[in-house]
Amino acid sequence: MVHPRVIVLIAVLLLPCVPVAAADGATDEAFVFNHDHGETHPDGSVELTGSSTLPLNDLTWELIDASTGAALLTGTYLDSVAPNADGSWSWSHNLSLVDSGCSCRFVVNLGAPDLQRHELVVFLGSGMSWSPVWLTQPIGDVVFTDADNRTVDLPIVLAPGRENGSVLEVERCPASSTGVCKSPPTLATFPLVTDGLSTTVVLNPLDWSPEGHWSVPSLVVIDNVLARSDSVQWHVLHDLTPPEVSIESASSANESDLVLVVVNATDSTSDLVELVELRATSPDGRVTVLDAAVNDSEFTVQPDSSGSWTVHVTVRDGAGLSQTASHVMQVSNLPPVAGVRLNGAMVENGDAFQVKLGQPLLLDASTSSDTASDVLDLNHVWWIGDDVRLSGVERLTEDRFQKTGTFDVRMEVVDDDGAASELVFTLEVVDPAAPLGDAVVVGPVVILLIGVALVGVFLFRQRKDSTSIPTWPGEGET
Repeated sequence: MVHPRVIVLIAVLLLPCVPVAAADGATDEAFVFNHDHGETHPDGSVELTGSSTLPLNDLTWELIDASTGAALLTGTYLDSVAPNADGSWSWSHNLSLVDSGCSCRFVVNLGAPDLQRHELVVFLGSGMSWSPVWLTQPIGDVVFTDADNRTVDLPIVLAPGRENGSVLEVERCPASSTGVCKSPPTLATFPLVTDGLSTTVVLNPLDWSPEGHWSVPSLVVIDNVLARSDSVQWHVLHDLTPPEVSIESASSANESDLVLVVVNATDSTSDLVELVELRATSPDGRVTVLDAAVNDSEFTVQPDSSGSWTVHVTVRDGAGLSQTASHVMQVSNLPPVAGVRLNGAMVENGDAFQVKLGQPLLLDASTSSDTASDVLDLNHVWWIGDDVRLSGVERLTEDRFQKTGTFDVRMEVVDDDGAASELVFTLEVVDPAAPLGDAVVVGPVVILLIGVALVGVFLFRQRKDSTSIPTWPGEGET
């Protein structure tokens, strides 16, 4: 059974007025900071600056303690906003936490629901309060589909000087595809690698065996002074095994039959399978994409030509591994069925008809039949006597019979595969002034005479029986 997982990729075209990620120093952003993540200010005060291509009238901001999520300061305006010659604005704002320190997120909301928030991570006050900070963006799942290690870029900000010796603490468990642990979680740590621009961790698939889903209920970064980030969740899929797929369908069929195709697909590792493509290829190479008939595993194909048809299916599992299966079906051509009507009356093989010269006559072979894929391409061929052959003509009229006589007529219908059937009958064309033919006149007279004779015999026997007087033995006749 195919359980399709629909993946919708939404391409968002960013106009100049739409904000994107902050703190990267790009000049074409809607709202940018003139700072990098992770600046430290031990005195607890900092002046933040930046620019914006959008008006800042509806702006709000928060200074949030990343360790607790609590808002330490809030505001509805920036300290200074000045217009620039190019239509943008330069801004600045002062923050101060004199009595305490924090690993802080300065979050700016531009006041429109379709504009994303912008954040900058700063470390203020005493270093005793500093801890690694996750950026507010999703951590992508890790998928192992081979034996190679994976290097994962982590959206984490560490205080300067605390990178070396930092580790990633992972609480993990084998899980279902929905993230439910199948056994109690275990703890593992992996060293982090920092290069000043990014923080990464290298994962070995052997550390995530057996194959399957792994749920990470807790993912924590610990820096070299043992300060801990808040916990986030994660997911790892270790899947080296492609899905299994097969096709159930008839091995033979006739042209225009509606043939059921059943796709059976499973993946015991990822528990997820989606249909990528299902197509039927005709003997001449034409490809037809099949649509679902009843549910997501049943489809139909209607072959329109004879020969060898191949059905191909491709499925993909939750790790992106694909598998293809094929099924061959031999399609047979059914010969056409010849059909002719004479002035609306059905003609059968061996029939004999008599018509008058010059009277309306229509021999119609359009009632010949075939499968839906061939019926429109039938060729009708007429033989009239030994001399006339007409091809590609469905109907004959009295114009074809301009003299009296008896004609042996044969109509043959041929499909695009060369299969054929025929009807043979006799047509007698008589002079309209001539008396009825012998068969028409003599037959009824003979039947009438036979009837009269039978009646005579019956009356004679009745009379004879009524005039006979029985005699007893020994009595003389009177």
